[in-house]
Amino acid sequence: MEQSIQAIWKQDEIPVILRRTGKGELLRVRLPFDGNNRQWLQNARRTTPSWIASRKFWEIP
Repeated sequence: MEQSIQAIWKQDEIPVILRRTGKGELLRVRLPFDGNNRQWLQNARRTTPSWIASRKFWEIP
């Protein structure tokens, strides 16, 4: 089971959202590359998504 979850997370063709359940945890999002991903994720909200370059995902509230 763990291997299939890792395979889904590491692929880069289909968007994946990881919802963690700890207090204060942010959503993690992996998307196919597009130059306007930050704008699309922010969607005119005050909070800005954070790009975690070392692990190649976005964190959003």
